[in-house]
Amino acid sequence: MPDLAVSRWAVAWNRASFLARRGWLIGLSWAALLALPVPCTAAESRTLDKARLRIVCETPALLSAWQRFAAGCVAEVEEAIGPPGDTPPALTVRFGAAARSPATPAANPFVLDFAAEAPIEVVTHELLSALLRRQVTDPAAARPPRLPATGWLAAALTNRVLFGQRERYGRVMPDFEPARFAFQRGAYPDIQRLLESPVPPEQTIPYRLYALHCDLLALCVCASTDLEALSRLLALDASGRAPVEALAFVLAGSLAGGETLQSWYQRSAEDVSRRGRRPSDTESVAMRFEALASVPVVAPGEHDFRGQRQPLEEVPGSLTALAADADARHRLLREFFELIKDAPMLLQQPLAQYADACQALGTSRQRSVRSAMRKARAGVDAALARQRLLDAWLDEQERRFIPAEKRFALPLDVVRRAVQAERDWDPALHRRLDQPPR
Repeated sequence: MPDLAVSRWAVAWNRASFLARRGWLIGLSWAALLALPVPCTAAESRTLDKARLRIVCETPALLSAWQRFAAGCVAEVEEAIGPPGDTPPALTVRFGAAARSPATPAANPFVLDFAAEAPIEVVTHELLSALLRRQVTDPAAARPPRLPATGWLAAALTNRVLFGQRERYGRVMPDFEPARFAFQRGAYPDIQRLLESPVPPEQTIPYRLYALHCDLLALCVCASTDLEALSRLLALDASGRAPVEALAFVLAGSLAGGETLQSWYQRSAEDVSRRGRRPSDTESVAMRFEALASVPVVAPGEHDFRGQRQPLEEVPGSLTALAADADARHRLLREFFELIKDAPMLLQQPLAQYADACQALGTSRQRSVRSAMRKARAGVDAALARQRLLDAWLDEQERRFIPAEKRFALPLDVVRRAVQAERDWDPALHRRLDQPPR
């Protein structure tokens, strides 16, 4: 997956940057502080006895913070995979000056060293990878199993730890809006690349998108089988099964006749991505409402339907056809139900009123239904106008108080990586193109 079709994924991540501006990444702020350099002092250490996890830091404050963070990672692994054995291998995590130099890495795979400036994505991914590895490692074993699937599973859990937005009572409320935006346009990741070509956590922006899709894949697996499916995948991984083969084995009873892993994923991911938080931006909601509440028409003497649509309630015969087709009416109401959940709060009630009018087609006279639909459409238009004013005000506040390099950091980084990837195909050619004309 490192060679993603960047032009399509950049669009999806640009959508993610909208969420970031509205507070999607606020949960990262406290964790990012943990990676800031601090003055070197005597190392402090503390052991989480039950988890057999030892944290070594430079100050008591950092030690306490990293201890809480590591305990959260342990809990996430146990929730997804189950508790380890009675005596799992001990794990030591050292930060800052207490860590070894990168030039002399620890020989023990259960000793992790992180520099003070290590990105939080790298720390989380490596810590979760070690926790997953020791789940299937015999304490007496000379070396742990290789675990080729650890990359995507660790990325999935990283997304839950950093971006899962655990709410009251500990429930995770994921936000798959970037994935839904791509799915609505027919862009799906290749499942084999998700499983076998993990994105390194050092590549912060692509890794975040990769981790989101891995989390979505893990949820699809559990939704199609049971909550122990990830534990079985990890066990198969430890026994030497390739990730794709292991997944096919676990899903053997869930695939339809003739269905491939890719087609199963595309079918499952579209449904599972509707879970959790459902924020969509104003213009996407407006476009989806227009697609649902209008029909394509063609002018007399013309044959091109593209770009010409009329409101459903204004096209002769459309309400009659919809009233006579219960299945079509049910599909329309289902789509409106999904749209209402995605829409900003100001738009939800007007959209629901339009859906209610459509639902009345089966029991009321068309004249009263048409009147109700026109009234509801006017309400939707008024709500869209108010929502756009609110969006404009938020954008203005953002321009006033947030520097441009921060506002556009995510999309610009994606563009920079796309340009660099293009240059890497043929560096000599691009050096020649960079030369001024003679």
